[in-house]
Amino acid sequence: MFDQLPSSFINIINNCVIRSNISSYDLCDKWITEFSEITNTSWVVRNTKKNCERFVYRKDYVCHHSSYQK
Repeated sequence: MFDQLPSSFINIINNCVIRSNISSYDLCDKWITEFSEITNTSWVVRNTKKNCERFVYRKDYVCHHSSYQK
C-alpha cells in the first residue's frame, strides 16, 4: 500500500482505535450514532465479531466515504 502513494507528496496515514466501556450491541449503535452527529460523519460496519477471546463483541467501522474496499 505505501509504495502506491505518490512520492512527490508528504503522505501521512491516519488510523484511530477507540475503546469504550460499551456493554451491549444497542449501546454500540447508540455510541456510533452520537459520534456521527457530533463529527458530522457517516460510518458503516466493516466487520463484526461476537464472543471473541478478548472481547464480548466487536464492531469495526469505516467512514462511509472512505476508499477502503468495503
